[in-house]
Parts: sequence; C-alpha cells; structure tokens
Amino acid sequence: MEPQAQVKLLRILESGELRRVGETHLRYVNVRIVAATNSNLEEQLEKGRFRHDLYFRIRGYHLELPPLRERPGDILLLAEHYLTSHTEDRMFPPRLSQRSRQALLEHPWPGNVRELLYVLERGLVHWKMSGMPEVTPQMLGLSVSEDAEFVPPPTTDEVEFPLEVPLDRYLEEAERELILHALEENGWNRTRTAVALGNISRTTLIGKMKRLGLFADSRQGG
Repeated sequence: MEPQAQVKLLRILESGELRRVGETHLRYVNVRIVAATNSNLEEQLEKGRFRHDLYFRIRGYHLELPPLRERPGDILLLAEHYLTSHTEDRMFPPRLSQRSRQALLEHPWPGNVRELLYVLERGLVHWKMSGMPEVTPQMLGLSVSEDAEFVPPPTTDEVEFPLEVPLDRYLEEAERELILHALEENGWNRTRTAVALGNISRTTLIGKMKRLGLFADSRQGG
C-alpha cells in the first residue's frame, strides 16, 4: 500500500470517519480489517515503507499460513476433490496416476493453491480429450523423476468404515471428513474453507455443512 493510502486508512481506523470523493459530509463507519501480505512487514518497517502506527493498529491477531509446499498432506486431498467436483460424472471422476501423484508432491508450488488449481484444470481438459482412464503428469504439465518412488504424504488419521455400509453412506461420511478437515485447517472460517475445497461457493459449503451436521461445533465463525 502506498504511503499516502496508509495515512488515509489509519485516519479512518482512528476516527471511524471518512468522506467519499465529491461529498461534503462525513460518514461514520464501523469496520473490521482483514489484511494479507506475502512480504516481510518487519523489513518494510525498517526500510520506512510501512508505517509503524498503522502496523500496530491492524496487527490485532496474526495468522501465518504456510505455503502449499510445506503442507504436502493437503496437496492430494485438494487435487482429488477438484477433479471430483469438476467432473460431470462425480461417481467416476478421473484418477490420478501414481506418477501424477508423485509429480504433484515433488512440485514446489510457488503459486500455492491457485497454481495447483490451474494445473488441475489443465490436466482435466487434456484428460477429457485423451479418453484415458488416468490423468498423467504430461496432462498436468509436470515432470517427475524417472526413478522416483511414490511416498504417501503425511495425512490425518484415516477413517475406517465397515464393508456393510451402503455406498451413499460411505461417500457421505468421506465428504464429511474432508470438509471437517478443511474447516479445522482454516480455523472454521467458511470463506477460506470454500476456497481450499476447490474454490466452491460459500453458499454451497454452508449447504453441505447443514446437510452433514457440521454446525454442532461451537466455532461457526467466518
């Protein structure tokens, strides 16, 4: 944010007043600021590029989100959810080949989740044209070491279901566990969770939460 804009924002936060361009009267606002950055603000403070008073005014609660490359357990969960939710026949979504799964885990993901979704979108388009049963690394536009062996990423405890459970019940429980895991990973913030689950709409997520009984938890923020 430019220094001049920082001054204006700080003034609004301190006084709760603002004047729209062209207006002659003040408006009073009561807002909550949610700010995000990918730069080191402490360094920006030392270089005089960010105001100390604004920094301490907005830094009420600090949450650090690790990059995707540091959360390997989320990569395949997100990939499989995206492929399922963006396929017409959700009962038979495309499968990631073992080499594709390894390629996804090996990639550094400098663009984080947004890059992952782009790669999966590309792979889905090529898979539909190929007629093949699996999504290959070539379809994703990724490379994988020739001698690489698939190493499963660390995940949450797997949920076991008895074999006699009907398929629809099994799928419902699997969906519930996936959404619950995403909610917990995002502090039960429904907006961030919707993005993490393949950028579904917030309304869709809330509908699923109601259907799956996920409002029992007292943390319903977001």
